[in-house]
Amino acid sequence: MKLVIGSSNFGTSYGLSGLRYKQGFKNSDLSKLSKLIKNYSLEYFDTSYNYKSSHSKISKVKNKKKIITKLSFKTIIKKKNPLEKLTKLIHQTKIRHKLDIYALLIHDLFLLTKKEAFQSFVLLKKLKKKILLKNLEHRFMNQKKF
Repeated sequence: MKLVIGSSNFGTSYGLSGLRYKQGFKNSDLSKLSKLIKNYSLEYFDTSYNYKSSHSKISKVKNKKKIITKLSFKTIIKKKNPLEKLTKLIHQTKIRHKLDIYALLIHDLFLLTKKEAFQSFVLLKKLKKKILLKNLEHRFMNQKKF
């Protein structure tokens, strides 16, 4: 079994723990987290471009990391050149935060129309060809919908 570290409250207040972490995790919290990660050989992080500064906070964790991130495709696919926009976003993550994206997930898949979902998967396949993503998987709870 592989455990994944969720990072929704790394950069901002979220859920019950948000009461304690109004500004997200502090550097001292990240240092403690690094020790736990090392002790338990954890390497996967679940994050999203919607989570304020979570990529930045994850980059401060010194351990080996595999980043699984989510992106809302509803706004991306409506852009003039969505592949270029997506490529730039992933490249910026790699350069600015020194993070390699292990997997990119579609955030809120079931909010997309059939056409938008299809366009999103086409975009993901194009990204995979550009070798920006190490893994490309898509799974549906109900495949008949698509």
